[in-house]
Amino acid sequence: MPSSTDPRSPAYLTTRDQDVLYFIGRAGWASQPQVAFAVLYGLVKSIGSRIVRRLEDRGYVRIERTTRTAMNMLALTTEGRDLLVHAGRAHPDELFVPRRPLSPSMLRHTLWQNDVFAVLCHRKPARILPSWTLQRLLPDLAAIPDLLVVLERPEGRAAYIAIEVDLGTEGTPVLAAKLATLAGALPALTKNAGCFIHVLTIDEKRRSLIGGILAEEAVPSHCQVLPRLEGAPETLAALADLLGVRPR
Repeated sequence: MPSSTDPRSPAYLTTRDQDVLYFIGRAGWASQPQVAFAVLYGLVKSIGSRIVRRLEDRGYVRIERTTRTAMNMLALTTEGRDLLVHAGRAHPDELFVPRRPLSPSMLRHTLWQNDVFAVLCHRKPARILPSWTLQRLLPDLAAIPDLLVVLERPEGRAAYIAIEVDLGTEGTPVLAAKLATLAGALPALTKNAGCFIHVLTIDEKRRSLIGGILAEEAVPSHCQVLPRLEGAPETLAALADLLGVRPR
């Protein structure tokens, strides 16, 4: 593979280009506003557009326009994954290359999940493991959260936060069983380190319901209502406020 670090090479990418590519590969599917918020925060929109066009032109990402929302969704290609691995930016297990188009039924949840992921990229020091990564690394895990955040503590013992995005599509019995399974699996997954369940849901009625379910579990937990704003940048900013994350 041509060098991605030599400016004379046709494969050359700047550090910022690679950061964008790395975020897309970890997210699985990402919208351009999510890329801008996670990696290019504070920069003008045109910079992100130029980077995405450059990555698409070189075959490192593919752009899929969803029919339901006319929104562009970005995904890593095999060539993009290989470039990041060859450049030493990532391990192959960290990167997801979708083999099929994003299902319309999964679009809404994927957008919310990766909105949270984009915001949490500003939470440092922390490691964030999306659900697909956990499925790949721990296929026998009884319950897999949408995101697992690993917070490094000064004393050396990490804290784990399992984040679930609930959009009200599951009935109460199904939701209760899912959260109970997650609460039971989390201590083993975290080797009995500090662990916490954080649910983000669609409205106050649902929040009250989930709060009652979580109160019966031994794992500490919290439930909040997702912001209800129109427009991706506004939603991401409100979500950062909700989660107590200061973008930088």
